[in-house]
Amino acid sequence: MGFFDSLPQAPKLRPHLNVGSVFDIPTGNYVLGQHGESILNAGVSTVNSIAGPGNTFKSEILNYLFFTVMARYSPSQGAAYDTENSMTYKRLNRAANRHWQLKDVDFSSAEGANKLRLTQSADILGDDYFELIKEGSRERAKASKKLEIGTPFFDDSGKQIAILPPMLVNIDSLTEFKVSAVQDKLVDKNAVGESGANTQFMKDGAAKTQLITQLPNMGVQGGLYFFLVAHIGMGIEMDPYAPKAPKLTHSRSGTKTKGVPEKFSFINNNLFEIFDAKVLYNSSADKSARYPKSDSDRIAGTSDLTVVHMVNTRNKNGPSGIKFELVISQSEGLLPHLTNFHFLKGQNYGFSGNNTTYVLDIYPEVTLSRTTIRSKIDEDPKLCRALEIVTQLRQMELYWSDIDPALHVTPDVLYKDIKELGYDWDILLDTRDYWVFECDESKEKPFLSTMDLLRMRAGQYVPWWYPKKT
Repeated sequence: MGFFDSLPQAPKLRPHLNVGSVFDIPTGNYVLGQHGESILNAGVSTVNSIAGPGNTFKSEILNYLFFTVMARYSPSQGAAYDTENSMTYKRLNRAANRHWQLKDVDFSSAEGANKLRLTQSADILGDDYFELIKEGSRERAKASKKLEIGTPFFDDSGKQIAILPPMLVNIDSLTEFKVSAVQDKLVDKNAVGESGANTQFMKDGAAKTQLITQLPNMGVQGGLYFFLVAHIGMGIEMDPYAPKAPKLTHSRSGTKTKGVPEKFSFINNNLFEIFDAKVLYNSSADKSARYPKSDSDRIAGTSDLTVVHMVNTRNKNGPSGIKFELVISQSEGLLPHLTNFHFLKGQNYGFSGNNTTYVLDIYPEVTLSRTTIRSKIDEDPKLCRALEIVTQLRQMELYWSDIDPALHVTPDVLYKDIKELGYDWDILLDTRDYWVFECDESKEKPFLSTMDLLRMRAGQYVPWWYPKKT
């Protein structure tokens, strides 16, 4: 018997869950599917966290990731644990209803509660809640062969890869996560300010360390995906000679995550740290919304739109240190397509025209401007799809060092060459770029990734679903 014969071998590929906008390209890579299509294995992985100061839309970003997964992967279910007793069904429903797959869902109803269960710490403290989640993970792992669903991914032997239906666990926030043994003693035995409370806070940190170190294994074994929020504040060191706590390379200097142990920085597959959030004005002189949607947005001093600046300080599936700008509406949440537009305008990429009126190079039929982009995004799914493709083209250039220069071209060249090959862009833009479970294929638009478009131009690929008569 060889030395390795008794050692389990890790799978070559574990499917990740696509969430779109600016998140996917930096967090993964393309692999070939059954039909020769290029599938982006990227996005949400086992442990995903948002950290930032107060009032910087951490929960909105988390809800975007959480409900995008729930919408695109229909067998998924969600467990939301509200440690601050402030989340409402109205907020959850609003975030979910932005996705056509979850339109009109009401999580407070009996049917909705089977899709997502909201639990608050006032009803069950964190360690007891975590034990229930852990037990559920064990049961799912035991029944995995019966529960697994087919994906479009295949292993080297040609066998289809199947995974458990995603169970999404949202903890907002880990900073305020309370442990029963500590909480009981704080309430019963220590008055505010007594020194005995200090040791209880140390025990609280130890309990959280035990919790978070279990997340990676629990997630992979039971098909769980964790979404965590942590608060960030200024780090003040009273002792100038105290050793410096280790920080991730791209974390902002002088800040510290509050109420979470050191290991929090290292167990994440994706850790996004917010370092700034500003109202998105048109200019310092004209303080109306940069991208107005209604008449109220054109009034000076409007504050509905915010641009959130963050950096991916921990990225186990791609390069760390990538900075993001997310456009968030206080009334509508994170706006993925407007985020794509804002990114491309900042890069001055993929447009033709002048400073006020322009078109996307791969969708020249629609004229755009700063003041009309939001309404046109709401009205035109093909415009949204075009923005997504061009955003991914630019991100490949910026973040992938191994991109093939002979394959990758600018949007204008891609558009011209694809048309000359006889393809219809109206058909190509009526597609999706995210993978879905085998059971959901018939409910969705045809699949076409940005890499597939580049390969089509190079004569390396023809979509299997494309109408042959054209």
